[in-house]
Amino acid sequence: MASRLNVFVKYDEETSPYVETVEKAIRHWEEVLKEKSGNYGAWNISISDGLDFLTSQTNVNILVNLENENRGDCPGWSGGCAHNNWLSRLFNGHLTIYVYTGSGSRDLISYITSHEFGHALGLGHAWYELGDMMYSTDYLQRNFLERLLRQTPILVNLG
Repeated sequence: MASRLNVFVKYDEETSPYVETVEKAIRHWEEVLKEKSGNYGAWNISISDGLDFLTSQTNVNILVNLENENRGDCPGWSGGCAHNNWLSRLFNGHLTIYVYTGSGSRDLISYITSHEFGHALGLGHAWYELGDMMYSTDYLQRNFLERLLRQTPILVNLG
């Protein structure tokens, strides 16, 4: 029996027009993961959606929370964020992605969903790949890391 990743897309009246866009972005991940792994029996994603998410829905692995604007869940971020740390998983029983639909077009919402879903799958940022789905737009964080890498001596074990 193949394992299944259960995703719930929570929306409200304002964000309901974006549900299909978000679900397509998640389906794209499913297709790419199957193709790149060569295992078409794996990476099965089940998507359900609704106005209400009950915390008793214990079978949900990833909650995608569509909101029109950032209500403080992702301080400093305008497009969205992913709470994919172990504390979130421990206390909530699932990983949570926030996607802010007031941030732009359907294409941008699709990109944000794909990016944040990548974080939920465990991917980090691609610091040097402009155009990469996992590219970070956090210039301050990226510039800090680039400076740190340039100033940190690289240790090589030749022995």
